[in-house]
Amino acid sequence: MRDELSPLITSVTISPHAHLPIDSHHLLVFCTVCKAGSITKAAEALCLTRTALSHALKCLEMDLGCLLFYRHQKSIEITEAGAQLLPKALEILRAMSDFRGSVPTNLTANEA
Repeated sequence: MRDELSPLITSVTISPHAHLPIDSHHLLVFCTVCKAGSITKAAEALCLTRTALSHALKCLEMDLGCLLFYRHQKSIEITEAGAQLLPKALEILRAMSDFRGSVPTNLTANEA
């Protein structure tokens, strides 16, 4: 199996200066805010405080190095970068969900 994966594995470059992969929780928060249209509604949908949700968004923005939303006093507006991220984020979350649904769940309590 490793021989089959070898080309894929060797194509991945990992250096001490590389960014870590984007946190899937942060992507879920981002997508939920986009769908809900507000931080308050998204926080309610995810059972998070507004502070926790805002922190997750800020972490994602810091990680990516760009603003994803313009925050106005009573509304938010997605930025160009946010609009570019949204379809990719949805694709990633869908792929993760599909994979989770396809993996056999055969671990016992002792193995986990």
